[in-house]
Amino acid sequence: MIISPSHKFVYIGIPRTASKSMNEWLMRHYGGIWYGGHHDYHGIPEDARSFLVFTTVRNPYDRAVSGFFRTTVG
Repeated sequence: MIISPSHKFVYIGIPRTASKSMNEWLMRHYGGIWYGGHHDYHGIPEDARSFLVFTTVRNPYDRAVSGFFRTTVG
């Protein structure tokens, strides 16, 4: 989770949706505080609940295939 008090946003990463890349991009271009790992809405600190909260999604088929090959090949 990335929280940017200056830009007033919260990014919540979802596993298998390029969330690590998005975390890196947001930190490089907008700064903020990295809260590490994947979280849900309930993990957002009270003082950031009024910020814009967003995430990224992925085609469910592609996500399932990615997870399958990660467990069988990797």
